Amino acid sequence: MSKSVPLVSAIIPVYNRASLVAGAIRSVLQQTHCSLEVLVVDDGSTDHTAEVILQVADERVRLIQQANCGTATARNTGLAAAKGEFIAFLDADDRWLPRFVELSLEATRKFSQEPCFAYSGYIAVDEKGRLLHFSSLKHPLEGCAFEAMIDRESSILAGSSCLFDQRIYEAIGGFEPDDYHEDYTWTLRVARRFPFAFTGKRLWVYRQSAQGKARRLMADYDAALKEDMAIVDAVSAVLSPCQAEQFRNQQLRSAFYRWVMYGYLDHAKKLYLTHARLDWERGKKGRLAVLSIKTGLPLLSLARRSLQTATGLVFGRWWQGLLRRYRLGYAE
Repeated sequence: MSKSVPLVSAIIPVYNRASLVAGAIRSVLQQTHCSLEVLVVDDGSTDHTAEVILQVADERVRLIQQANCGTATARNTGLAAAKGEFIAFLDADDRWLPRFVELSLEATRKFSQEPCFAYSGYIAVDEKGRLLHFSSLKHPLEGCAFEAMIDRESSILAGSSCLFDQRIYEAIGGFEPDDYHEDYTWTLRVARRFPFAFTGKRLWVYRQSAQGKARRLMADYDAALKEDMAIVDAVSAVLSPCQAEQFRNQQLRSAFYRWVMYGYLDHAKKLYLTHARLDWERGKKGRLAVLSIKTGLPLLSLARRSLQTATGLVFGRWWQGLLRRYRLGYAE
């Protein structure tokens, strides 16, 4: 295999996304780096997802079918079949912009011969592909990222943001099928042992759905909190007591912010009162979240919607042009 033109394995897990998966595949095939294989793992779809995949006329695309076992297992199936020197994941409802692979590979060279985990910022859209907001490019996690990840929120989403050396998978293994937050805990395992490199660009499109599993879980206070604390339990064996407390507090803050953001003020207030000594007002988001529960007004949600509206007004035409240019297509 040529080191100058490495083969990249793009793994797309998919379940009942017949109207969306073609756009995801197209976004991979349109990459400026052409040495690719596209492994589309159909996780037991009951619609015509498989037929859509088989209609793609490109020998780089391979369909792998399995019984429905969940996203983590589907990714593991793709990992086991991957032949590339580098691997990247793409969710079926997300998209890569054309230079995602090229610039991610360039980022991995920051650490010479050491296996590296490269990631990019994102452009967030709603179910219909309408622009919502951009991830921040400030304060990226680079080099040894583990300490920072247990202390603050991160915009790294392993599902579609990363490209990494195959040796990382060989060293740490795949995803835990029973782990609700399998993306996050897997990324933490990577961060403990390997350096991170940021491309400095927003190179993928993140489709936020009101029907996503995380959004559905938020309605149940006990279940949602249990899953957030399970992340701490999953990595506690490699944390010092001080780190474990630091990480636990950050997970509580993250749950608090999400509940306030999406209107579950009663849940947020209960958590706030239960852990009254925690530093809830960290940063602008924290201060606005605390003010939201004290006033009973959805101030953080309003700020978020205002930002989305402003982003749409300023960049909406540019974004629609990009959608048409690259045929990113959101049919649902």
